[in-house]
Amino acid sequence: MSTRLATRLTLMLVCALAPWPAAAQEVFGGYSYLVDPSASVLQTNANNDALPVGWMAGGAYPIRARWFSAAGEIGGQRKTRSTVDGDVSLSFLSALAGGRASAQIGRVTEFGQVLYGVVRAHGSAFGVDVTTTSAAIQAGGGVDIPLTRQLSARIEVDYRRLQGSSEGRQPAHQFRAVAAFVYHR
Repeated sequence: MSTRLATRLTLMLVCALAPWPAAAQEVFGGYSYLVDPSASVLQTNANNDALPVGWMAGGAYPIRARWFSAAGEIGGQRKTRSTVDGDVSLSFLSALAGGRASAQIGRVTEFGQVLYGVVRAHGSAFGVDVTTTSAAIQAGGGVDIPLTRQLSARIEVDYRRLQGSSEGRQPAHQFRAVAAFVYHR
């Protein structure tokens, strides 16, 4: 699937899901930590592949009993580091949607999910700016630990694969860890 088609499909999906916050059975948001070992935007990032400043937010709505939900999320990560020649900055913005299966084991809810969408990356170093948009698939899972009847703490780990491009950009992979709060209706 081309990046342009993936971008259009994701934008259509995000617009269709825009009323979700009011209807979602679960709304979540929190901190994310991204590792980009393949230096998907700038090779100057190769020796320092962690992006420690990140966020994510989204929602889920059950579509098959309580064990299967449609889920969508947006997120971003960024970093800037100083070098002798100037600042190097890198940022990612993602919009993903897909399915999530979950099961409650005791008080803890475990889940696994596969999301598909787009990731927009921007890098700037030594007077060169690079912006790319890639189709992405993200698989992961985690646990929700109840704090109150309607509030849980979430711990999640994801693997993200970014598609290559016809311009010669190679496919890339990323790893993400999330700590978030989940509000259940």
